[in-house]
Amino acid sequence: MASGREENPKLCEEAIHQFKTALRYDPARIYIYQFIGLVYEGMGNLEVALRHHRLAVVQDPECPDYHESLGSVLKDLGRTDEALREFQMAENLGGPGFVTDEWFEQRSKNVI
Repeated sequence: MASGREENPKLCEEAIHQFKTALRYDPARIYIYQFIGLVYEGMGNLEVALRHHRLAVVQDPECPDYHESLGSVLKDLGRTDEALREFQMAENLGGPGFVTDEWFEQRSKNVI
């Protein structure tokens, strides 16, 4: 699992249902896509998490948090080059810099 801990599947499914209901009432709440992605990450369903994080980025490409979340899932999927681009985009947009300098250094040496 991406989170490193066991998640309660019933609670996760309920959270996803509630988030999707909220989106039906107010589709402008783009951050909910990120929340859904984070729940799927916690469940270990990285491909579905990836889709939701991409939706958030597509709808608000100027939000560094969405790029960081997308980069995190891509990294967990082993898609290092794509992850690096997303983390760099987040940093360029003024994000707090989720990825350490060490990660970038390792990446440049193709260690990761």
